[in-house]
Amino acid sequence: MCIRDSIKFFLLFVFLYNNYLFAESYIQNLEIINDSGMPIHYHVEVAKTYEEQKTGLMHRKKLEENTGMFFLFDSEKKASFWMKNTFIPLDIIFINKDGSINRIYKNTKPMSLKALKSKGKVLAVLEINAGDIEKNNIGKKSFINMDNFIKKF
Repeated sequence: MCIRDSIKFFLLFVFLYNNYLFAESYIQNLEIINDSGMPIHYHVEVAKTYEEQKTGLMHRKKLEENTGMFFLFDSEKKASFWMKNTFIPLDIIFINKDGSINRIYKNTKPMSLKALKSKGKVLAVLEINAGDIEKNNIGKKSFINMDNFIKKF
């Protein structure tokens, strides 16, 4: 095998491996039952590791419609987020272990260092495009089935 073929093989491997990892970091149908009892679906990137959670949606220029980032913690904890190096205005939903909504922040200010905190301990946080909470009638009566996430991760 010549060097050129080795490089092609290596690049193909890297491309396929990265696509595999990228695909594994998404859950196809995160379902939120909104305040009206209607299901809302999002494709979410799951931030499970410390590094993924530390970076979050920083430095991204846009977030596609009906997508978001889902921060799943190893155990319940008091969570605090900020918008440092985040260019996209977001709606942020803090989620209790039972899937109920703990707290919601609407239309957060990009680049802000203001701490956005949960009310007590939560198991997860969902970041979605600003305006989605209003558009999709997501509120304190909404629900996310956390059992599906805990089983997958």
